[in-house]
Amino acid sequence: MSKKFVRHRKFLIEESKFKNIFNIDDNSVIEKIKMNYRLTYMRDVAIARFIEETTIKNMNIIIHYNNSDIIQYFTTHKTILKSLFDMISSDQSDVKYEGMAFLMELNQVSKDLIQTKIYFYEALCEMNILEVIENMFVYLAVGRKIRYFKHKHLYADENLSNQEMLPEDKKKHQIMEINSIEMMICCLTVVPSIFYVKIDIVKNYILSKNQKLKEYSMLNELCNILLYQENFGSKYEVNFLLNQIGELLKFLLDNEVNERKNEFYDLFYNKFLKKFVDFLSIRVKDYPQYKNEIIESKQLIIDILCHCLKLHG
Repeated sequence: MSKKFVRHRKFLIEESKFKNIFNIDDNSVIEKIKMNYRLTYMRDVAIARFIEETTIKNMNIIIHYNNSDIIQYFTTHKTILKSLFDMISSDQSDVKYEGMAFLMELNQVSKDLIQTKIYFYEALCEMNILEVIENMFVYLAVGRKIRYFKHKHLYADENLSNQEMLPEDKKKHQIMEINSIEMMICCLTVVPSIFYVKIDIVKNYILSKNQKLKEYSMLNELCNILLYQENFGSKYEVNFLLNQIGELLKFLLDNEVNERKNEFYDLFYNKFLKKFVDFLSIRVKDYPQYKNEIIESKQLIIDILCHCLKLHG
């Protein structure tokens, strides 16, 4: 049997292309992005079976310092971040999807950069990333309401079309939901080390006057994702999304430092806890097509209720 010969050099030179969607004007940053791609490809693909541990360490050091410079560039160039937020807020689904995917790339790159990551998230929060995420939830809610239109007694909107979404659109919606939740969790876990006065920026945003005027749409959509998530992806992906939301809600309920914690507890227990209790009353046999989704959501709701009893019972 003849071995298939892979032309790695040809792939890197001719087939892999860098797409400069934000008109990065610093050639050194562009070169570092390309260098990191090539180093990662060599480390993980081209010479993965032959590379020595010392060489891997040296490559990782170069990638780390390049990543730091890349994130610093985006942190200090607010116009590029503004363009990225405009993409995520676009009315076009494909543009919105690409924008969120790029933001998650930056998030992934920044994870191991302790100090640089803090400054990066500080810049994101200053530019109202939570508002961008909220708008994403509102956009994705249309598809979620359509998929669960039959649950009229729990989640009705007569103005919505009953048109079914295409499978590829459903998949993109789920990925954008997962990414949005992850960004919120990062804001909860990273930002507190920056904002010494506003300890919990996510909770403060949820309790803002603007959110009150919109009937607390951010928290409302988080609960709706947990309750009305259709299993159109793999079971792992759906469980991952639901567990993310569960962890996010626990983060919000756990924080005893925020000076407005009692205000948040009153909002959650008086306005949103009833949504969870009502959902527990759904009989699975009435919705056999959603059996797995309902069971998974109920299990997570019970976990959250137990957490609430442990904290505040």
